[in-house]
Amino acid sequence: MSNLEMLDKICKETKQSPEMVREVAAKALRELNCIATFDEKKATAALMECYWAFGAEAVYYLGGIMLGGGNPDDSWVHETLACFIGCGNEEFNAVRDGWIKLVEKHKGLRGPS
Repeated sequence: MSNLEMLDKICKETKQSPEMVREVAAKALRELNCIATFDEKKATAALMECYWAFGAEAVYYLGGIMLGGGNPDDSWVHETLACFIGCGNEEFNAVRDGWIKLVEKHKGLRGPS
């Protein structure tokens, strides 16, 4: 998916202009970056604030981005996300289950690895 395809998809889903989507995304990322930079709990605080401000779906995907590199030093991200799962957060679990289905579908489109 190209950058413009992603933006077009979000615009259609939200019924917002590209300018509005860019503005909101940039402001949200700016605030999360400030929290990760200045809060004593760093990125853990950003994940928690993301959850409270934007919900389970947003924090799940932000955690996924943070884990995207597969760095073993990122175990704290796993621990933070596990708190949402372990607390019986049904909304978070539903997002996780939906993501797993999407990944499985995507793997099926690419064929066996």
